[in-house]
Amino acid sequence: MNIKTINIKNRTQSLKELENFKNKNYGRVDIKIENLHLNQLNELLGKRIFKKNDAYISAETLWELMQPIGQKKQHNYHGFSPKDILEILGSLTKPYCILKTHLSRFTIISSIMLNKTRLLTIVEINAALSKSKAAKINKIVTIYPKDHIDQYIGKRTILYLK
Repeated sequence: MNIKTINIKNRTQSLKELENFKNKNYGRVDIKIENLHLNQLNELLGKRIFKKNDAYISAETLWELMQPIGQKKQHNYHGFSPKDILEILGSLTKPYCILKTHLSRFTIISSIMLNKTRLLTIVEINAALSKSKAAKINKIVTIYPKDHIDQYIGKRTILYLK
């Protein structure tokens, strides 16, 4: 089975595809996230930072995010449901906050909360696809809940705050 896209606007199909990723680790397969237009955030952030590069996430990352919390002492297992993942991805273009965390990495703090906790999404700009190093994409590296968000924000460069 070779699933290559998740379409934010096609909720029913995307939930089925995400359920497949939850049940099986497909490894280093790049998954394009259609209709996630980070370039439309605003003039500075969207067009100059995220550009018109497509957004991707690896199948391995999706699998890890949906595994039960703390399984095998794995810090990347967050127990997200396919519905959670779809809502988080859909919220990225209407963030609560955007921070610069590294030369090519940005933290998008979601406007939605899960279990009363803000969600952080790390996006690497101008990243390469697993199979094509020449491609330039916005790669979602991870998503995770974060307590004490004000302390986290205070230690980084704020680019946008709602």
